[in-house]
Amino acid sequence: MTEQKDLQELKDEIKTLKEDIQSLTQTVKHLTSDDVDDTKGSIQDKVDLENLKELVQELSGKAKLNMSSVEKEIKENPLQTLAITFGLGLLVSQLFSSKK
Repeated sequence: MTEQKDLQELKDEIKTLKEDIQSLTQTVKHLTSDDVDDTKGSIQDKVDLENLKELVQELSGKAKLNMSSVEKEIKENPLQTLAITFGLGLLVSQLFSSKK
């Protein structure tokens, strides 16, 4: 009985992990697509080589801001982050395991 309960709890946790991973993936896709659109516009506006250095600095700043957002999310939800990371590690290990 306890094993079945533990198994069900594990299944529920894995389901929650999958949902969290999907949510995180969607968030990252959204952030990435917004940055790509912003970057495309910036590149088209600043084609000449003289402004290339400024463009690199601007993109670096945006990357730092995005990293700050990610760090903030991790700090605000450390257990969720740990669970997602564990789940991803588990999935990757299953993908690379050679069970034939």
